[in-house]
Amino acid sequence: MPLYFTSENVKAVILKRLFLLTASISLLLLPSPVVFSEPAFENHLPNLMFQAYVEYSEGGYANKRTVLQGDRVTFYIGNALDHFSAKVLRVTGPPGSEKHTQTMLELDGLRGNSPEFGCTPQNGCDWDPTFEITIPSNWPSGWYRLAFPVKYAEELRYVDFIVAERDKSAELLFIFDMQTAHAYNVYAGGSFYGSFDRSGTWVRQPSPTQLSFRRPLVRSHSFRTPRIVEPVWIPHEEESFRLWLEGNFSVAYISNDALERFGLQYLEQYPLIVIVGTQEYWSNRQVELIKNYVLGGGALYLSAIEFAYGAVRLEQDGEVMRYF
Repeated sequence: MPLYFTSENVKAVILKRLFLLTASISLLLLPSPVVFSEPAFENHLPNLMFQAYVEYSEGGYANKRTVLQGDRVTFYIGNALDHFSAKVLRVTGPPGSEKHTQTMLELDGLRGNSPEFGCTPQNGCDWDPTFEITIPSNWPSGWYRLAFPVKYAEELRYVDFIVAERDKSAELLFIFDMQTAHAYNVYAGGSFYGSFDRSGTWVRQPSPTQLSFRRPLVRSHSFRTPRIVEPVWIPHEEESFRLWLEGNFSVAYISNDALERFGLQYLEQYPLIVIVGTQEYWSNRQVELIKNYVLGGGALYLSAIEFAYGAVRLEQDGEVMRYF
């Protein structure tokens, strides 16, 4: 399918770095699913021993990381505040700039769940819904954040989600990475890289091989020495490039965990797909979708570090990510 751009200069820049996958994309295919057993793992919270962990115990998650315009999304918040307000923000500019976010919706009088109550890394949090909204059809496709205050920290907490186009109008599709951050998510006691024992000590083994998306995101660099990372993150690590694209083209968005749910027919609406950042954890089915998209005539811009380095499988309607 031909690919047209409004600016010849911009076209030259992006085509210079464009990687078109042909039959050689088969080299990217992940191994076929294998049979494995879940190691003995019992969730133990760190008993509030680490102050950083205490500060990040409050947070939230959504029942979808990508939601179509016109569809409903439900938010689950753990918050020690009796009542709190929240804002839905659209990220529109560089961090720290006046144009960083645009307020799309304000909510008041919300009541959350007890933080960390009924949560495990493998099965997520058994929380009641805090509220749900219907995404207006006129909200542009993009990166959105639910922002809200908590009791035990000065910093706001965020729930990131992507609004996808219901009817295609953009020139290209940008894929956010929700899966890699959740592979490092230690909320409720463990990630793919280790777990907390009864004393609150971080240990490499045993670590869960199944992680739920239904947890607040507390990302940790925990391969050798565990370190809690402030949960304010960019789910693709090339924000300046994304904003440049948005300033020069009409861009639509989707998260990688939604690829299997949306399917090949949705991808084929767009003449170009963009994948950037550290997109470490992908499933075989997700890579197959990209392969078939390219073999069907689609163009792919791939500039991702450790792309599909870790093999995962999505289960339970996409709410659980299993590593093998």
